[in-house]
Amino acid sequence: MLDHDVEAIIRTHAKNRRVAAWFEDTAEAFEEIGEIDLAIEWARQGMEFDLGHQSLKVADYWCNLYSGTAGPCITSRCSPRWKRIRPTPSR
Repeated sequence: MLDHDVEAIIRTHAKNRRVAAWFEDTAEAFEEIGEIDLAIEWARQGMEFDLGHQSLKVADYWCNLYSGTAGPCITSRCSPRWKRIRPTPSR
């Protein structure tokens, strides 16, 4: 995966950052190389992109990254819609 070249990953996956799904692509690329903090950040950006279906999908992915679980995010604490209403405070 582009030899852990962060800038190359952003350039090739996020493209012009005009589509929420591209943020998810970027996050997945970072997850593949073990850059979980970057994956979480890029998924968060995709989640906050708009209120469309792609952003909701990225929100579910963000939740799974953030909580360290796989599969659908089903708890109210981790629900993408809940996170949009009540975002996690910055650390």
